[in-house]
Amino acid sequence: MNLREKLKNLKVGEKLKKSYNTIILAVIVMGVAALIGMILINLRVKSFKDEAFTNMQIQLEIKGDIQEIAKDVLWCTATTDKTKVEEKIVEIEAIMKSITEGAEKLAESFDDETLNNKLKYAINDMKVAQIEVVIPARAGHNREAFEYLEKNYAKTNNEVINVLNTIGEQAEKQANSAYLFTMILGIATTVIVLVVGLGTVYISLKYSKVITDMIVTPIEEIRK
Repeated sequence: MNLREKLKNLKVGEKLKKSYNTIILAVIVMGVAALIGMILINLRVKSFKDEAFTNMQIQLEIKGDIQEIAKDVLWCTATTDKTKVEEKIVEIEAIMKSITEGAEKLAESFDDETLNNKLKYAINDMKVAQIEVVIPARAGHNREAFEYLEKNYAKTNNEVINVLNTIGEQAEKQANSAYLFTMILGIATTVIVLVVGLGTVYISLKYSKVITDMIVTPIEEIRK
């Protein structure tokens, strides 16, 4: 049964009502599709900010702290000024606390438990190696302190950096995935809204043509 046959036995008011209801329904579908699309995009953007971006930011901050602490540890092995050594040790302890807190924050947002544990153990090893350097440096045994630095500290420092690099790579992949999904979702939403919008225009034109013909045709026949 085509549209003309469906509307044939209806009164003019009912025909108009049916056409308006159909158009309104199409507009509602278009609005709901757009709304759902925007909600999903917003959720994905929030996920990007809370996870991928946060993970990248934290691992970069930890890397920066590790570079600073490495300079201070090296300084302790190169100076005979005990006052300066004590100042550097205080700085080292403060930076190490910042590194530990950063790793804890990273564990909250980064969902790879294996890498989180690996980072935690690597940081603990670095703490131990750092203490091995600081103890002889504090006593003025610079050569011994430097040997510990070359033997253990540099190795543990590199291990932490390597784990952070892996985390950074995964965080970057998450960011790229979130961006790609958001782009696809945005395009899909636009296409759906466009298709429904064009469908609404088509339905409007079809209803108006059929109803106009059904109203005008009898009048023309009477005139004849």
